[in-house]
Formats: sequence, structure tokens, C-alpha cells
Amino acid sequence: MVEAAAKEAPGRGGGPRPPAGGPRFALRFEDGRGRLALSQPFRFALGTIDALELDLGPLRFPLDLSAGPRRFRTRRTRVRACRMRVDVPALVAAAVEEPHALRPLAPARHGLAWALRDAFGTVAFETRAKAEGPDLWVGIAEARAAAEGPAPPLVRVHVAARAIGLDVDEERGVLRAPRLISTLLAEALVPHGWRVPDDRASRLGIEVLGPRRVAVRTLDAGEAEGAVDDPIWERARRLAPVTRALGAGDADEARRRWRALRER
Repeated sequence: MVEAAAKEAPGRGGGPRPPAGGPRFALRFEDGRGRLALSQPFRFALGTIDALELDLGPLRFPLDLSAGPRRFRTRRTRVRACRMRVDVPALVAAAVEEPHALRPLAPARHGLAWALRDAFGTVAFETRAKAEGPDLWVGIAEARAAAEGPAPPLVRVHVAARAIGLDVDEERGVLRAPRLISTLLAEALVPHGWRVPDDRASRLGIEVLGPRRVAVRTLDAGEAEGAVDDPIWERARRLAPVTRALGAGDADEARRRWRALRER
């Protein structure tokens, strides 16, 4: 491995200077491939990136390094390793708009407890989180409200999730945040002129640190994904046809599906 003495060089070449306060990378070479490694933790609007390593792919020499690592801001890169802490209230504030309001309450077995306010009142619910490849999956463990309003509490949670931008998997009955690391890195890097790294080959690890912090990282090669043994995933799959019908406003179909489930 050859270390390049290239930090964020000012001035010459490499295009326009990124905004002040951007991430600082060190450039190194391994087996003819370039690597960018974050030099120090980088705080951004939604949390802190503690470590980040990007693969630049094969590099041809001679190579002009007068601009330092920022020369590669617009190059396609792949996430090799990443570790960050997400500020949950900041993420919620950025994603949730009226008529919805969302507040994390406390950790709850592999997830968080939440309070959701919509146009019809407040829904309290718990979530369970698990990772599959680069994607985060979120199941609703239970949802309850003092008054149901025009739809059951679970459907109101799904409606709010769609408004926030989460996918609702109609077959599995759970929520999905695809390519979570790339999504978060976009918020951190794009404002400073960096291209969004590709995380499709990464495997996601997630740990709830408290109601305000969630740790997100890539798993090492050979590291097993955390097993989440919870009946809510099977329950969500079984209830998915009922939830889908209620979400579409078809109460008769929902009742028919519910009767069919109870008769099994």
C-alpha cells in the first residue's frame, strides 16, 4: 500500500472549491486501485460520519494529484466501509411535514417506540428494524390510538410513512428504506460537491443507541447479519392483504380478508 501525501489541497486544478467545512479525505493506493478514507469524523445535518472508505476503482498513472482528493469529487465511487451515528430528531425534522408530526419516545426491542400525530389525533406505535443487504426494513409491532378516526391506527401509520417517503411493501406489510447508507451519504456529501457513493454491494448493520441516536454501519466481510427473531414480521405478512384493502378504502374487501384469516 502506498500512502499519498494528498489531503484537501487548496487552489490549483480540480475544478471549483467545495463549500467550506466539507469532509476531508486522504487518498491512498492498494493494488492499483484508489481509495478515499475520511480523515476525521464529519458532522452533517443528520448526524456524524465517524468513518468512511470509498473505492475509486483502478487508476491510471501518471495521475495529477495537485488538487488532492477533491479531484475525485465527481468520480463514481463504491462504499467499502462506513460507520455513522444518525440524529433521529434531526432526521424526523427533515422528513416529516404537516399534517404529520412524529416523535421518538424510547428504545423498544430492535427498534423504537414513537408517537405520531396526524389530522385525526395521536397514534402510539412501536417499530422493529432489520437489515437486508443495503436496505432497512421496519415492521410495526403494534399501533394504538384513543380514537381511530377514519382508519385503523396501523393504516394511519402506513399513510404517514408514505408521506415521509418510505416504501410500503404491499406483500410483506412492512416499511422499507432502500439503500439507507447512500441516502444518508447524499445528505452529507452532495452539498459539498461530492457524488453519491454506491452502496448496493454493502450489507447494512443497525443498532439503536437510544431515542435520539441510531448507529448505522456496513458489515465486514464474513460478518453475519443480525438475526431479528420477532413474530411481527410474520404477523405483518399475514395482515398485509387486510392493510392493503384498508389503505385503498375498500372496507368490504378488508372485512372479507380478515374473516378469511380468522377461519384458517
